[in-house]
Amino acid sequence: MKKTNHKLVGLALLYLSTTFTFSGNVPVYAGTVENLPIEGSVALNQNAILTRKQLVNAFIKHITDLDRDFTLVISNQALKNEPKAFEDFWEELTKYPQYNDIIEHANIDRTLTYDYNGYFTWQVRVSYDITKAEAKKILDDVQPIIKTEKELTDLMLLHAKNLDRDFHINLDKNALDLNNTKKYTAFWEKLYAIPEFNDISRYYKNFNSIKSTYNGYYKWIIKTDYEITKKEVNHLEDFVENWVDKHIKDSMSDEEKVRAINDYIVSQYRYTFGDNRNYLTRGKSVKDEKLGKYSVYSSFALLYKKGGVCDAKAKLFYRLATEAGLDTIYITGYVNKTTLHAWNMVRVDGKWYHVDATWNRGQKSWMNEYQYYNTRDYYLKGDLSMKKGHHEWDAHKYPVANKDYALKADAK
Repeated sequence: MKKTNHKLVGLALLYLSTTFTFSGNVPVYAGTVENLPIEGSVALNQNAILTRKQLVNAFIKHITDLDRDFTLVISNQALKNEPKAFEDFWEELTKYPQYNDIIEHANIDRTLTYDYNGYFTWQVRVSYDITKAEAKKILDDVQPIIKTEKELTDLMLLHAKNLDRDFHINLDKNALDLNNTKKYTAFWEKLYAIPEFNDISRYYKNFNSIKSTYNGYYKWIIKTDYEITKKEVNHLEDFVENWVDKHIKDSMSDEEKVRAINDYIVSQYRYTFGDNRNYLTRGKSVKDEKLGKYSVYSSFALLYKKGGVCDAKAKLFYRLATEAGLDTIYITGYVNKTTLHAWNMVRVDGKWYHVDATWNRGQKSWMNEYQYYNTRDYYLKGDLSMKKGHHEWDAHKYPVANKDYALKADAK
């Protein structure tokens, strides 16, 4: 990710019982102002801001209203007129997204304070490079700060499903440290493990993300195009819903539901590496193969081109099974030590089993990709049977499947 610079007012130490002029956002010392009695000082004192919260709210309101010249009367209880106190105040302001989003378009040109007994007045002059209308648009788009990784995951999935092209997320640093490469990479791996996100992320085009760092949170800006349309996304979602409505009944057992989904995928979708027929193995980097415009690693290739690799079939199985009300998992691992592979785990009658709809469409070496035979060799199997079938996976990531499911005669 590329880090961007942003304007933060007050990073330098400010002694605001003096006068300052500003060059951009850089304060320049201009001389001392003595304590000056002014008419009506008692009334000013009576109207002084008494708490830090009131001061923060007042200052932010002036900035978000694009006020260019304003004066605050401040009790020493709210803020002491000394350098360290102002340094802390500037830093505190940067906890608030609405302030940060506007101050990036502003320069504080001048500040001036006058000390009195127990309070002081603070005169601020600001210039802006945006209009009121532009400020309203910015403020309307201010996002709440995301506090947990789950919230972030759900939001990223929503943006993907909506094919949002330009959006930002305000992210608490404790939810995800964007400066920690290991944690950042692990987060994307978790996202890619979500079939609905993985399906759409295959079609990212010119993806770019940048961040601004503030007090306690990041503003994470993401811009991307897509090589797929909302119509196609909606069509896939409608297909899943309609297929389940037609083929899955409440009266069916868990096993009958799983069998219907497995047998549909086996019969309808060929295994193909795409138009250029490349193969993906551990340690090798190969391009994402396609059937026409559709990645063979996505459910869209199955829906529109009737073919794809194991990854696509496992994702579509997940979508159909989840819609059918089954607990299911999209699982990734290897077969024969080196070849990347994907299949599913599903809970039947309270217990977990493996289902590999790809390998249940059996093929002989002499068959083309349209030819196959039915097999139950990888249908509702336990861990031991799958390992004998040359499947490998990270057992710490997935539930245990203790044994094979006992199929009835009519299900074999």
